[in-house]
Amino acid sequence: MYVSVYWYQVKAGKENAAIAHHRAWEREQSFSAEGFLCSELLVNPEDSSEFLWLVRFENDEAAWTLNQSARVSAWYAQLVRLADVGPVVLQFQSVLPTLNGI
Repeated sequence: MYVSVYWYQVKAGKENAAIAHHRAWEREQSFSAEGFLCSELLVNPEDSSEFLWLVRFENDEAAWTLNQSARVSAWYAQLVRLADVGPVVLQFQSVLPTLNGI
């Protein structure tokens, strides 16, 4: 499994817009992305402007292919416009399977 991790802080008052932006990605793009497994959006309970987004793929090729698409480029550009700091993108390879297999 391959995981992309996005950390960012949104501009003041843009928290709901960031959540809606991720919901739109789930609705419009995630199911058509080959090799996409799941994603999870986390918010810092002490700072509602700080987000962490975990996106899981079958392998690094699936992540790379999706990230090169025009749809994701446009989605990412909108995320950048919402962000006050970041996004910082990190890539990780799974070394242990999860308990539920995802």
